Amino acid sequence: MQRTPPRKTGNRARGCGFTMAIVALILGIVVPLAIAPVGAVLIFLIFTIPLYAILAVLPTLSLILLGTLIPGRLIRRGPVPHIAGGLLTLAALLYIPFTTNPAAHQKARDLIAGDKLTTPAPVRTGNLALIHPAHAGHRPEQSLCGDLCRTLLLEGRAKKVIIATDADVAAGFKPDLKAVAYSLESRPVCPVIGKPAYDLPGENTTSAIGQSSAERLDLAMVQGRCLVAQTAVTGEADIAAVYGDIEVRRDTQARWFRDAQFTTRRIGLWRRNAAAFEETYRHTWVAFDVYFPILAPTILLDGMTSHAGFARLRKHARPAEHYADHPPVADLLLGPPAAYQPGKGIPAKTQVVDDSRQVLVRALDATDAPSPAVLAVAKSYFDGMAWNRRDIAPQDAALATRLLTDKRFPVTYASAGFVKNGPSAVQATAIADSMFARLRAMETTIKPLALTEPQSDEAAAIGNVIEQLPAADILRHRADLLWLTHQTTLRAPAYSALSRLDLVGDGSEFLYLIDDSAMFTRPRDEAEHNYRQHPYLAGIKGLCNLGAKAPQFRPALIARIENGTISRNASYGDIAFNALVAMDTPYDDLARLFKGSSNYVRESYKDGRKTTRDLPIRPAYERAQRRKDCSY
Repeated sequence: MQRTPPRKTGNRARGCGFTMAIVALILGIVVPLAIAPVGAVLIFLIFTIPLYAILAVLPTLSLILLGTLIPGRLIRRGPVPHIAGGLLTLAALLYIPFTTNPAAHQKARDLIAGDKLTTPAPVRTGNLALIHPAHAGHRPEQSLCGDLCRTLLLEGRAKKVIIATDADVAAGFKPDLKAVAYSLESRPVCPVIGKPAYDLPGENTTSAIGQSSAERLDLAMVQGRCLVAQTAVTGEADIAAVYGDIEVRRDTQARWFRDAQFTTRRIGLWRRNAAAFEETYRHTWVAFDVYFPILAPTILLDGMTSHAGFARLRKHARPAEHYADHPPVADLLLGPPAAYQPGKGIPAKTQVVDDSRQVLVRALDATDAPSPAVLAVAKSYFDGMAWNRRDIAPQDAALATRLLTDKRFPVTYASAGFVKNGPSAVQATAIADSMFARLRAMETTIKPLALTEPQSDEAAAIGNVIEQLPAADILRHRADLLWLTHQTTLRAPAYSALSRLDLVGDGSEFLYLIDDSAMFTRPRDEAEHNYRQHPYLAGIKGLCNLGAKAPQFRPALIARIENGTISRNASYGDIAFNALVAMDTPYDDLARLFKGSSNYVRESYKDGRKTTRDLPIRPAYERAQRRKDCSY
């Protein structure tokens, strides 16, 4: 009888195991890198740090193990091929960082090689030029006299401040650049010169000084010291500061093979020496990225996005030095913050406040219209009261009340901060009378559906003040508030005042606002959008806040949701949902009303076709029962 030879199952099993190992290692490389760009995966990984750590190192480990297994399979000579394959793979991954990283370090050393770090003496006098690159999107601001410019002039550190822009900071000082020169001169009437909406990076001095240079300049202009601007060239300066970004890392995603990217910032100080200019100070900050010591494919995080690429390290040209986000030009020109504190050329904040009080009292006692400089002092006075002086002194409360009840002085946004914290009951009553009188007066000066920007700003500021008034004063002006409800033009900017309607009505006014704003359901521009949104939000938020106090409005609210007057979607729908829950609307009615709304539907795409699936409304219903949220 012939025997059947035994099957070589061991070899087959080993071959199958090797194949599975290879497949697993390949997947270990491919899968983490493939899922890296998926935003949802990133959110998941943020909350599972250990899993992210595993996925981050898995591609590199899999690559090394793959390089170890394959040679051993091809050359069956014991463990030597495995060891040799692993070492060769590791050497290959070390080669690129070892050969390319030194070039990046050398470039960083070259960038700082010409630095002159001897700290110069603070600027004392003469004409000073500030030269920096134009910032994208903010070019109109570049030629305006900002915080540093004003401080230099007010302290007498510079006779003129010459401002120019130059994209090539690395080239140093150029004497032929067109510029604007600012100075302080005594004039009977000050020219109107705009102020920048923001301070350029590194130029802010207010945080160190503890007071606003804009406020000090306004006081100087009241006294006849005017800010004057004229055309100039940078060569008229005695000292020039050239500062800004030389190079900025553009590719934040740092993917795969590319040269190291640098962020380089520099500030240089040039002084006139006879007919020429000499650079006496230069400081360069360099940050750059290099490969990790081993070429490691991984998942890289960049803000709220992720992507696949080789791991990189962030380096600095001077490791022990704090890297400057922006060149600290203010500290260089004025000295360290301690050198320009009050008592060393700058008046104390209390002195500035006292000067402001005196200017405003004189303007209130006078009979003529206040000058633009005095109005600017009044605005700064309220700004300081809102942000810096929480404990309002009696003399400030009395002065602020005089300003708010004098129609020659427009109401500013910061006035609401004072009304919230400062006035007595008598003062609040006077302020309430003035606010509603101002709104009534505006009715005769505005065109239907056409507010000028100053009118709109003041109406909005008045609305903010009314929102902060005591309930007793709102009740005294019930007729005025109901009148405002019907002013289609005024109620849009002054919508904050409409939040007090719950004190003077039964809730029907909120329905009126919702219905009347529907005429702007399809707005043609931003103005009409505000005519729709502000009254609508005042109405729906008002009903939501009333909640269980106004169950009689539930049928009307449901009817308007059904006919489309009230939206079921997005934030509008959230407020309506919370209002109905607060009015004890049955769950079945809510499920019917909001079925298919964008808030409770998940959209997806399958085979190129859009599909929708209703989400359960029950969790939102239970959440609204626990906590009513009427915010927009």
